[in-house]
Amino acid sequence: MTRLPVPKRTIAAAAGNRRRRLLFLAPHVPGPEAPTGGARSTFQLIAGLAERHDIAVLCLRSPSEPPTDAALRRACAVVQEIARDAHTGGHGTWRYRLQIRILPLFTTPAWVLSTDIPSYRQQLRSLVRSWEPDIVQIEYHVMAQYIGELHSCYAPRVMTQYEPGVTAAGDVARGMHGLDRILGRMEAAAWARYEQNAMSHVDAVVVFTEYDRQALAPLAGAVPIERIPLGVAVPPKSLNPCGGLTPTVLFVGNFGHGPNVDAALWLMRSIFPLVSRTRPDARLIVVGPDPPHEITALSGGTMMVTGAVPSVLPFLDDANVVVAPLRRGGGMRVKVMEALAAGKAVVASPLAAAGLDVRHGQELLLAERDHEFASLIVNLLNDPTERRRVAESARSWAVANLDWRGPVAAYEALHDRLLAGGNRRRVP
Repeated sequence: MTRLPVPKRTIAAAAGNRRRRLLFLAPHVPGPEAPTGGARSTFQLIAGLAERHDIAVLCLRSPSEPPTDAALRRACAVVQEIARDAHTGGHGTWRYRLQIRILPLFTTPAWVLSTDIPSYRQQLRSLVRSWEPDIVQIEYHVMAQYIGELHSCYAPRVMTQYEPGVTAAGDVARGMHGLDRILGRMEAAAWARYEQNAMSHVDAVVVFTEYDRQALAPLAGAVPIERIPLGVAVPPKSLNPCGGLTPTVLFVGNFGHGPNVDAALWLMRSIFPLVSRTRPDARLIVVGPDPPHEITALSGGTMMVTGAVPSVLPFLDDANVVVAPLRRGGGMRVKVMEALAAGKAVVASPLAAAGLDVRHGQELLLAERDHEFASLIVNLLNDPTERRRVAESARSWAVANLDWRGPVAAYEALHDRLLAGGNRRRVP
């Protein structure tokens, strides 16, 4: 990988220079077509910041991920991928199942261990010495485990919390029973300890919603928590606001993320059967990588599970209604934002719309119970005029509110404050 020779500078000098060197640590390869919403969001943030700053990206890459996007390489000064072994992660592997049961006893969340790659540590130490960043941007809490490699770096550290682990693990535990519930609570406690320690070694934490801020506040101590909502890449033109001729309901999600599994099962087992009673001609399409057996086993008849697809756009264009019945987890739901930006009618839970200043009945429809979801979906399937109205309202709102320029400016302002205020070197 290319390494640029950069003269040494002090924090004070960086504070007075609007063009800075920003180092991003990421657990995945950022890209515009990445399989996870977080990776797509990281890509958009980097692309925005790269217009005025020099960017270095050090990311993990799993065997299933595509290589770094060519546009990202052109935009950044340094991009380095570190291979992540196929057996170190994945919710379906025996190692992950062993980790999720044993590791809480040793206070280490399973996802943290699965992203602990020795070669990443070595490369980070080398990059920090040769490139000397002005700001270190830690994308996802799991990457905070590498803070120990920053001992020679005085740059302020910002940790972006895409979804607090303590929230996600607590939600999972509440849905378990017996011994699994006890182990789930231990996992949640392990996340609380891990995140509290991680936040004590950064200079600011970024969250996307007020819900996440409240979840992390008891663990943050004196470390400031900044709320900077996500943006999305708003396409220049909307998709078909009414969808295709066959009445189609669409759910999209990465099933490596537990809350998406829970939402899809709820939709397939409880919500869509109610839709089918009134509209037996309707079909449900569930799109996303790594669906577990409990989801694929439900595929058949009017319900289809596709697994990973080259592009979600054809499915999104053909859908009459996009559904997001999420009831667990935190953060902002990139798939919901992308559906609004594409100009589609969306029925979502309040949690799925968290962080979005949208109105029920205007930019989308909100539901919380089985029959509420089913009734709203059926009404939209039956009324193309209403479907178009909601879709066009969603598109107009997204164009006005979901552009990345606002979040990019907010990150720059945060960097300004950290550099202007001086930085305490924190050694884990």
